[in-house]
Amino acid sequence: MRLRLQPLPVIAALKNLDNLQISISRAVYFALGQNGLTEQARAQLDELAGSLSGTKNEIIEVHSFTDRADSNGDSARSEKCAAAVVWYLNEHHKVPVYRVHRKGPGKDMPAGSGDGREAWELNRGVQVKVYTLGGRSHLAPQFAL
Repeated sequence: MRLRLQPLPVIAALKNLDNLQISISRAVYFALGQNGLTEQARAQLDELAGSLSGTKNEIIEVHSFTDRADSNGDSARSEKCAAAVVWYLNEHHKVPVYRVHRKGPGKDMPAGSGDGREAWELNRGVQVKVYTLGGRSHLAPQFAL
């Protein structure tokens, strides 16, 4: 996994931090115990990347989950899923990594509660949110947080 690193415009980003709004929200799911992107996940990320404006006004949050049915149930796989999404956006769509904030809390912060199949599926996914100054709205079905 080779990421393209560019300088971080921290001061400019901090000046407008309170003005950011969610403009795009997508859920990308992974198979049980897997951290590789499926064809469907790639298509979803391609669609999301096509909605990006390419301006300096966007920050992307990649928040990954894992369920208790996972063999490890810890944050390691969750972090790998988040890393796979960041890598794909950078490698295939040239999204600068300094614009992406990645979180992989694992089972400590589940997207869905309960022991049923539906909750487990919610927790085998990655929530991708794009924050934009002024907020163009392209909201789609997302995790039930």
